[in-house]
Amino acid sequence: GKPLSEMGGPKEITNVFKARNLTANGPASYGFASMGLLDVQFVDVVVVMWDGTKFTNRTLVLQASDKNWYAMPRPDLFPLLSIGLNSETDSVTAWDE
Repeated sequence: GKPLSEMGGPKEITNVFKARNLTANGPASYGFASMGLLDVQFVDVVVVMWDGTKFTNRTLVLQASDKNWYAMPRPDLFPLLSIGLNSETDSVTAWDE
């Protein structure tokens, strides 16, 4: 098979930013009322691709009633949970700060 460097995609994670609340109140309210969620936030993760470019992946994260956090890989399937997700400003606070 091809070496990983020729397959494209992410090579390494360079930055993980602190989870933040969405600006809009709707997603959290919807999550609480309809799904029993404790919190709805998002995390920005920056990766370097094999071709050297950087890519920021914005991931919706949900705190379920069991208090564990889960990533929502397809927020587009739950538009009421992800209103404004891709309109948020860039994250600036690192996860470990």
